[in-house]
Amino acid sequence: THAQEFIQQIRANPKTAFSLTLQRADGTQQTVQATTNEQELHGKPAGTLGIMFDMSPIAPLSFFTALQQGAAMTNSMIKNTFYAYKNIIGKKDISQVGGPIMIISETMTGASKGAKILLLFLAFISVTLAILNLIPLPILDGGQMLFYTLEALIRRPIPFNIRWYIHIGTWIAFMILTAYLSIKDILRIVSPYVESIKATLGL
Repeated sequence: THAQEFIQQIRANPKTAFSLTLQRADGTQQTVQATTNEQELHGKPAGTLGIMFDMSPIAPLSFFTALQQGAAMTNSMIKNTFYAYKNIIGKKDISQVGGPIMIISETMTGASKGAKILLLFLAFISVTLAILNLIPLPILDGGQMLFYTLEALIRRPIPFNIRWYIHIGTWIAFMILTAYLSIKDILRIVSPYVESIKATLGL
């Protein structure tokens, strides 16, 4: 079973007990019993198992095949990113959102997997930030487009004081969100080590 197929099966079956047969490099097999956990993903319950896959090197492709697959992957990233933002705004759920510390952590993880994996991750970050920049908030390009559109409709510039207060309010909200996500990222990163220490001490 490919990793993506396995992940989809896990996500589709939260809180489900199952048997998993592992085949090791020496050819021996081992069957283990496991139960999936449950967490909310894009506003829906999804199963998790708490494991990570080691990413194998990306096979080389021809130039035109690479362009086709790159375009298809970019379209998929854009759709998934829009869906994620829609869920965050609609459900007011930022449990799956990472901040700058998580981005740095994942970038370092990608770098340890090789240049190809790192470039793939950077492409995903670029697409995500490009779509984020289109959100109609004053400090983003989408907000500036909204201001210019409103000024074109009312045929006069928006008063400077109004724009200033909106910008300041948005910046404050962004700084609070960034601080919250940074603390959340730190707790997410250190939690496995804390749990390991607790298990060692028998707590």
